[in-house]
Amino acid sequence: MYKKVYINLDNVWVDVSKEIEEFMFLKEEDDVETIWYNFRMKLEKNRPEWEKYMISVFSLELFLFLRHLRNEWYTMDQIEILRDRPMFIYNDDLFEIRNGRWMKMDTDNVGFFAIRWGNWGYPFFFLLKRLIGKKWWKVMKTNDIKRNIIWKGKFYALETLYEDRGRLIWDIVTPYKISPQHYPIFLDFLSKKMWWKIVLKKDNTQLWQWVFVVDLENFDADQSAKFTRVMKTHKEFGKEVYLMPFDQFEEEYRVYFTKFHDKVKIHSLKRKFVTTPVEDIVKADSFEYYTNVMLKWEYIENKEWQGEGKRYSQLIETSKEYVEKMDYTTGALEFGKTLDGRLVFFEVNSMADPITYQGEDMGNMQWFYEDIFNHIIEQ
Repeated sequence: MYKKVYINLDNVWVDVSKEIEEFMFLKEEDDVETIWYNFRMKLEKNRPEWEKYMISVFSLELFLFLRHLRNEWYTMDQIEILRDRPMFIYNDDLFEIRNGRWMKMDTDNVGFFAIRWGNWGYPFFFLLKRLIGKKWWKVMKTNDIKRNIIWKGKFYALETLYEDRGRLIWDIVTPYKISPQHYPIFLDFLSKKMWWKIVLKKDNTQLWQWVFVVDLENFDADQSAKFTRVMKTHKEFGKEVYLMPFDQFEEEYRVYFTKFHDKVKIHSLKRKFVTTPVEDIVKADSFEYYTNVMLKWEYIENKEWQGEGKRYSQLIETSKEYVEKMDYTTGALEFGKTLDGRLVFFEVNSMADPITYQGEDMGNMQWFYEDIFNHIIEQ
């Protein structure tokens, strides 16, 4: 038996949300017939006198589930309905914003439930399940979401690799349903728990068009505008946001790979350097490459990374390890090496731009595409 039960009702239509509020008097109804009588019975030709009490299937399932929980010896004090609750994940913990402050949620022996899969429509919940599902509580739903290409963005990779977060992802905050009135509280948390320079990254973007660096120590009108610009969209499907401390990198890498029949192949390794000064990056209104941030690319010859004992062998082995954990079949992994030598995972591009150099690398990238084409033909 759970100590606390949360029922998630986020992402329902506005009229359904209003309807649930209107019919909340049914939340402690024990008579199952009364609940059913309030349901919109579509086959009823002659509407009875209780026609004004017609609820949708969403409300019906909620009130029936509440009745079921009470029959399982739960009290209403143990049950809480979540609607637009501002929450965020910080590394291995779950936080919420309530009563004008941020606080860590008690997740010991707690259950999160939803009747319909749409209530779990945010990748936030996949990440949450991966993070603490085995450790503290379970996320329950009646049917799984069928993943498609939209899930194979930054969030998809983070969810898959989260158990290894401490090694290559480091500090990370994932917000959920945080509105403008909560921004000052959220910023207070970031400045105290993370760092005074924060990177905000939006899912499913290219060329880092929706990546922002915010200076919390000098949080003027320009910095506030950047922060608001990205945060105000984080509740939209496919535009989820995660935050990490801003760090300087000695160099960054792009590792092209394929994985067919569970065999991982590394095809080419590129290196890039950010040539824009840090102070200009912080001032820029976005982190977009070749607009606000200038790059210099270099090709790393095969002899530098193929085989043991090579300079980049650890990067290659780590790349293979990560690709094996994910179900991507093709793409490019992106990493950064900090000034103090730490390796940080950025993201996976499922079909990265084929930056190619003359000579040896042209053969590498041709091999990359031949592997893709062979797999397409054999399907």
